[in-house]
Amino acid sequence: MSEQEMQRHLEQKQRNQKIADAVKVLIDAVNGQRNVAEVVVNAVVHSHPTLQASFVQDIIRGFIEKYAEIEYTDARNEGAKNFCVNLKKVINSSDDYYIPYI
Repeated sequence: MSEQEMQRHLEQKQRNQKIADAVKVLIDAVNGQRNVAEVVVNAVVHSHPTLQASFVQDIIRGFIEKYAEIEYTDARNEGAKNFCVNLKKVINSSDDYYIPYI
């Protein structure tokens, strides 16, 4: 692996950790909160429109697709997984759900 490839790998690893840390903070913050979707939408709509589309594509849709594939469930998260399994079927059933990156 070249020095440039090593640097890109390290930078990607650091970005991944930053995202994981932010998600942990978000999960802890929303515990017991009732208006989470409203707060998230209000934050997202104040960002650049391309970033809004990226958020929906990469985080919302990506989450649904990946969470539908988790192996371990119990009574606490089984409904969430089933919800994502069903949504994944819907969003993958038609080109109507394509989100362009502009």
